Parts: sequence; C-alpha cells; structure tokens
Amino acid sequence: MVSRSRPVSLKTRLAIALALAAIAPVAFYTSIVEQRTANALQTSISRSLTATASHIADSLDRYMQARQVQISLLSQLAPLKTLDDPEGVRELLDSLQTSVPSFAWIGRLDADGTVVAATGGILEGVNIAHRPVFFGAQTGPYVGDVHEAVMLANLLPDPSGEPMKFVDVGIPVIPGGDGPPNGVLAAHLSWTWADEVLQTVLKTEGGSELDLFVVSGWGDTVLLGPKDAIGQVFALPGLQLARTYGTYGGIETWPDGKAYLTGYAVGYGHKDYPGLGWTVVARQPVATALAPVATVQWILLAWGAGVAAVFAVCGRWMALWITRPLSRIAAVADRLREGEAADIPCNSGVTEIDSLSTALDALIRSRTLMETVAHHDTLTGLTNRAGLDGHLSLMSARATREGAALGFLCLDLDGFKPVNDQFGHAAGDELLVEVAQRLRQVVRGGEVVARLGGDEFILVLHMETDQWRAHASIVADRVLAKFDQPFLVGETPCTVGCSIGIARWDPSSGGTTAQAMHEADQALYAAKRAGKHRACFFEQDVATIGGTPDESAT
Repeated sequence: MVSRSRPVSLKTRLAIALALAAIAPVAFYTSIVEQRTANALQTSISRSLTATASHIADSLDRYMQARQVQISLLSQLAPLKTLDDPEGVRELLDSLQTSVPSFAWIGRLDADGTVVAATGGILEGVNIAHRPVFFGAQTGPYVGDVHEAVMLANLLPDPSGEPMKFVDVGIPVIPGGDGPPNGVLAAHLSWTWADEVLQTVLKTEGGSELDLFVVSGWGDTVLLGPKDAIGQVFALPGLQLARTYGTYGGIETWPDGKAYLTGYAVGYGHKDYPGLGWTVVARQPVATALAPVATVQWILLAWGAGVAAVFAVCGRWMALWITRPLSRIAAVADRLREGEAADIPCNSGVTEIDSLSTALDALIRSRTLMETVAHHDTLTGLTNRAGLDGHLSLMSARATREGAALGFLCLDLDGFKPVNDQFGHAAGDELLVEVAQRLRQVVRGGEVVARLGGDEFILVLHMETDQWRAHASIVADRVLAKFDQPFLVGETPCTVGCSIGIARWDPSSGGTTAQAMHEADQALYAAKRAGKHRACFFEQDVATIGGTPDESAT
C-alpha cells in the first residue's frame, strides 16, 4: 500500500510563498539600511567630533593670542619702558592680573634677567636669566609650551595639591625707536584656563562618554585630559594624519584596546600668534556612538515581521479568492457525476492583485559641539553684544588709570528696511558687511566697533576728558561722510544714512558704562526725530552734527 503525505492546501502554499517572498527582500533591505545607517552615523559623528576638536583648538589659540597681545600692549606703556618706577610698574602688573586671573605671574625683567617688578612682589630681585621666558624673548615675542612650575612651585602652590603648570609669554621691552631691548616683560599663564575650556565643552555633551585631550606638538605627550591620561604618550596614527591634513576623523583602536570614534584638530595659531602645535583630540566609544544603529535594526526587523504577517494573511485571502471558482467547478462536476443537469461556470480568472508597499526613512540626528560662547557677529565679524562687555571692562579700567573718558556713539541705519524690501535679505546682509568695513576705518587701535543687532552698531572711543566733545564730533563727521558714499548691493548702488547718538562715560562721574550706552541710545532717537542722518549729543539742549532738521522725520 502506497502511503501518501497529507496534501497542503493551495491557500497555505500561497500564504507561505508570499510570506517568504516578503521576508527575503525585507531581510536584504534591513541589512543594507543597517550598513548605510551605520556608515552615515559614523561619518556624522566623526565630523562632529572633528568640529568639536577644531572649535577647542581655535579657542585655545585665540585665548593665547589675546594674552600675548595684552602682554605686548602692556610692554608698550611708558612706565614699562623704563626701570625708574618699580612700584608703579607693579601696580600695572597687578591690575592686569586682577582683570585676567589666568596670569599666575607677570614680571618686568631688566637686561640681565633680574626681576625688577612683579605681581605681588614675587621673585623681585631674583635673576631668572636662565629661564626660556627671558632668553627666548631676546629677539622677539616668545611663547613657551606647557611646563611644570620651577621657581614658583612653592610660592604659588595649587590648592588641589597637583603640580602647577604654566605656559610662558615673553615680550622684549624696547625703550624707544629700533634700539636694543632693555629687558623682558614675562608672564606665566596658569594651565587651568585650558582645562576650563575642555570642561565647558564636556558639560554641554553630558552623558555622551566624550573624552577630550590636548596633545603637545612634540613627543605626542598628553598635556590635558582625563587625569589618568596626563603625561602619557599616544602613538596614534590619527595624530600624524591630523598634522598632515589639519584635521582627521575615524575609528581607531586606542592603547586600552577599545575602539573609539576619534576626531583630531591641530591648532596653527591665530593672527600674529604662531601657535604651539597643540592637537586637540575628541573621542567617543564606538559602542556608544553607534548605539542608535541597533535601535534602527530592531525597528526594521519588527517592520519586516509585520510585513511578512500581512503578506501571509493576504496570501490566504488571495488563495481563497482564486480557488473559489475552482470549488464551484468541482461542485458542478460532482453534480454532473450524479447525473444532474448543470452548467459549468465560466471563470474569467484573476485580473489584478493589489500589493502593499511602504518606505522607511531613517532619520539620524548628530550632536552639535558647542559654542563660545562666541564673541563676534557671524555676519560682519564685528564684536557682538556679549563680546562688548569684555572690551568695556578693559577700556574702562584703562580710562580710570589714565584719567581719560570713553565716548559712546550709538548708530542706527536710516533707510535700511527699503533695501531689504527691494533687494531681499541677502542684499541687506551684504550692505551690513560693507557698513562694518567702513566703520572699522574710523576707529583707532584699542577702540571698538560692535554690532548690537539688526542694523544697530556702536563705537566706543578712548578720549581725553577735556576734549571729548571735539573728538566725538570729528569721529561722527567721519562716520556720516562714510555714509555719504553709495553702497554697492550686488551691482546696484544704493544710499543709506545713519543717525548717531553720542554720550560720554567719565570714571569720576560715578556713573556706569551701561548708563552711558543708554544715554547714547536716547541721543540716537533724538537724532532720528531731528531729521535723521545726523549726530546728537546726550544733553538737555540737543546739539546735532550734519544733516538738515526735519520736524516731520520719525
């Protein structure tokens, strides 16, 4: 007797076939999407880490350049050029240290390397000619790399108990003309400021297992980073690639045997500061960085299983729909076999089977480094409102020392909105950039042009107290003259004016710079009311410079 297996119905066969037909492409699609998602996420995070490293490297170089400029400017002050008044020099040095606490020590050295005056009187009378900060600055500005405190270790102990580390800045002091220097203005910058930069970035990236390192330009030694890594030497291929190309990002296996997504950026200095070749490294464990890929994989698998189930149900329904005419034919055949009269039904067949299809888009969000907390306007490059506060602090301190005053010229463009309306916001941005360039031409070194927002600008001038009005009038005339010249928006010349409000801050007045800015703003609106394209001083009887009074102007 021949045994036969139990037959499988057409409905079941079709359901299984359609389910398998769905599973195969879904599995293939899942593997492709998973791989592409992983690659895209890896690329995105590598770029983000590289951008973070670049931001930090730029911040470090900008900070060092600013400190070098401060020491250079200080060395040009008359009391610093001679050695006649050590006490007066010490007061200047102490004032700078108070303004910038990162200066752990500043000293004026004579031509033999002996400290004549220093912050807090530390090391005065001590000869440090053997230190690089002295002999390295004999022919020009000197910036020394991170090193542990030598002579100041006991005089300036670190409250944490850790050895203090400094970065050196030395500027030769030339008493006049092009003659030889009569000494050096030397400074030790506490290395803690760089750690503060790294900690600020780490706080914005909380919970991401992000590690940041600063590696020296020589010897691949870790200068800053996690405590257990400081002083270690990292022989990583990415360091050499970064030094070749400026930046680099990718997956690397570190000395601890773990794989990390790593971003590198080399600092090449800023403006006249040449940089020390520091390389900033940002890393994140691969398992943490690519964790979203596993989530996407589970979503795709669940989606594929759902599609397969739908296809199986549809397969059974389609099989039932297809076999129903056959069942009718079989029923008619049975009736004919029994001798009954019956018509064989006409089967027109299956005309169309609708298929279900969907598409899945994977959306990967990458992190965004942080900031600067930036102090410059991204459009014009001018100082922004946040950066203006720092300038005002330094300028008011200088004015207090010198018995001078600060002049505030608050500017607002006249006719800027029609330019935006007629030519578009891109043309308006182009006009603002040109305005910024012209305003830079009317201020001197040590004075500030800032963009407060929109089409509002402010100039802060250093002036003699008894001549401030004449000085402010001259500068206001120069500004108005700049606006008398047409601006090119694209290829089209256009004319805009500006209204100026002028106020003064005097250290002896007891007022604040914020009040002076407010007074300049009030004078600005007086200029607007007086007919625009003119300057008004803040006072009860408004005086104007330029323009023709227009009682109907608003």
